[in-house]
Amino acid sequence: MRTRHALALTLIGWYLMVPPTREALDSSCSGQPTFSVSGFLLSLFGRETEEQHLNRCDHEGVLYVPEASLSKWNQGGEFETLTDCKTEQQKPFTEQEKNLAGFTSVFTAKSGISKEDLIRSGEQGIALSRCIASDDPRLKGD
Repeated sequence: MRTRHALALTLIGWYLMVPPTREALDSSCSGQPTFSVSGFLLSLFGRETEEQHLNRCDHEGVLYVPEASLSKWNQGGEFETLTDCKTEQQKPFTEQEKNLAGFTSVFTAKSGISKEDLIRSGEQGIALSRCIASDDPRLKGD
């Protein structure tokens, strides 16, 4: 019995979970066609142009929603121990990550989102992140 219990404990790992952005939760920004009555009415009456839509989605992409259900959060890493997860969570942004933000900012510049905005957003995502046990029932969904 003790062997089984010890084996079960070794299978539990840790996930570094990062909250979703508003863009990720907004089905109109997903890039996949989805039907919604409000989306249909907005397009029918021309309330939001394609450019406005892209700008709105870009801005939603840098805003985190920490109150979202944990099942909607993104896995930022997988670790054997809580200590390993917490260590990763404390690491500052690397130059490579900052350079990637600079590359990405080329695509969001039209929306007024700069490289610095993207770096700040990434750092905020990590600050809001949590280390969660891989067997946490909240990860399964609503």
